[in-house]
Amino acid sequence: ETILFTAKGPFGRRDDVSVRVTVLAQPVALRLLTFPEVTLVSGDTTELALDEYVDVGTPAELHWVVAGETITAVSIDSTGNARIRVDEADLQGREILLFTATDVDGNVASQILNVRVGAALRLVSIPDLELLQGETVVLSLDDYVASGSVLELLWSASAGPLLDVEIVA
Repeated sequence: ETILFTAKGPFGRRDDVSVRVTVLAQPVALRLLTFPEVTLVSGDTTELALDEYVDVGTPAELHWVVAGETITAVSIDSTGNARIRVDEADLQGREILLFTATDVDGNVASQILNVRVGAALRLVSIPDLELLQGETVVLSLDDYVASGSVLELLWSASAGPLLDVEIVA
């Protein structure tokens, strides 16, 4: 672009001067959107397309890193896909992972991902029962949970036509 400045003096004389202006693009700030909370149990794996959580207008070429892995194992491929897994059995708790993206201009942005890890549900065998017709037996089903939280269980039962099963919370 060119700007032309003109000056006119008191005796009618005038002079012009021009200046060339180059307009540079404003760097786009790297901004990440909020990740959803992830829930996993032992042996589970989930994938997260990290680039889907980059604000519109951000350069497409990003380098991702992650920090904070203690319960989970995370790998990020060259296309920005994170694979999050829990390998060890019976791990429980919360983990906060910090994902950091860097663009080609050196701009950096970070966002946390909350991961909830629960132990895989495992039940132990209930011993076989022998009942007389009309007899009632009461079982505390929570006693047969080997791992996992009994607070979040929803029990159901199915039986043959000779048995009437009722689950009482």
